[in-house]
Amino acid sequence: MRIRPSRLPIVVVSVAALLVTACGGSELGADVGGKGPTGDDIVAQVASYDLVAGRSGRFIVGVLAADGTRLVSFGSVELRFSYLGASARRVDSVQAGPVVTASFLPIPGQRFDGAASGPRFVEPSEAVGVYGAPDVLFDRAGFWE
Repeated sequence: MRIRPSRLPIVVVSVAALLVTACGGSELGADVGGKGPTGDDIVAQVASYDLVAGRSGRFIVGVLAADGTRLVSFGSVELRFSYLGASARRVDSVQAGPVVTASFLPIPGQRFDGAASGPRFVEPSEAVGVYGAPDVLFDRAGFWE
């Protein structure tokens, strides 16, 4: 994802290697390889539409099984970001960026069990939502993962 210094909306952004780990030792417990509780790969899709360098803002991400059949819902997750550099070319080293806790935000209008534990894989009929972290600061423009 490229964070631009201007307020241009990001139309399509995908996260290639977003490290997602569950808080509190819950059932999901993804590791560096992005594996879920059953060994499935986890992918993340950025849902934020306006990311600005140097200004704190809410970061929203959807988390799902790599096969696209199940979503990760409920509870909270830890998001770790790394700065890759100012250009799109491959970098030799990454720099650690912010680490934030994101809470599950259900899509309004659906019926679901608000007391359900998580994060965990669910069918889309059980709960649909994203994870949101307030006050995420990307300190410089460039490419982040």
